[in-house]
Amino acid sequence: MTSDFPAIIADARTMWRGNRDLLLRVAGVFFFLPALALRLFVQPDMVEDVTLEQAFDATMEWAASNAHWLLAAQAVELYGSALVLLLLLDRGHPTLGEAMARTSRLLPSFLLLWLLTSLLSTIGTIAFILPGIYLIGRTFVVGAALMAEPEKGPGAAFATGIRATRGGRAWLLFLGVALWWLASAMGSALAVDVALLLDSLGAGPIGAAAGEMLSALVSAAMTLVIVLAQAAAYRRFAESKQGI
Repeated sequence: MTSDFPAIIADARTMWRGNRDLLLRVAGVFFFLPALALRLFVQPDMVEDVTLEQAFDATMEWAASNAHWLLAAQAVELYGSALVLLLLLDRGHPTLGEAMARTSRLLPSFLLLWLLTSLLSTIGTIAFILPGIYLIGRTFVVGAALMAEPEKGPGAAFATGIRATRGGRAWLLFLGVALWWLASAMGSALAVDVALLLDSLGAGPIGAAAGEMLSALVSAAMTLVIVLAQAAAYRRFAESKQGI
């Protein structure tokens, strides 16, 4: 089982090398730009000298007042994720235009699966942390299963994803996601430090914008790597029939 992890990384790197130019274009439009727009135009207000409860209330109020922008950015990112999965897993090797048209038709089913898996993971985390962690790994390739075999429908894709990650694979996949999230958090913290440094040097708004661009770049890279890992894990666990 431990041999699966480096194999997934190797497969993801092979996918990246074979499709680098196309993936960069898709990630730039659907991952980087929405993340940058949120950071530049939908920033939460800074609150100081408040209790934890007051800070939480302020965050919830900000999220509610900007829910339409947050949901729009999330929808664009999910469309981009589905598009990347289709480009990587479709055996017909569609052009970008063909893939975008097919992704648009499949987007409602992809969103439905995303909502279902997010709900299950959230309930598991609230009930007890470990079930939520396990479910994140267990549903990791559900979206990839849909984009690889859309003719079977979302129900079959969900079942395929669950079967493909049985056993210790769920913990393995969650570990990979957690490690990348940690690296992303460190990258985001570095972006903040860069923005503060530029501000101290007198860069002003330009420095702040540069910091936000770096932070959005880290976010986009994180999303792309996760999607590449989903495609690679699906190929290794489901397409090869090892997990079914």
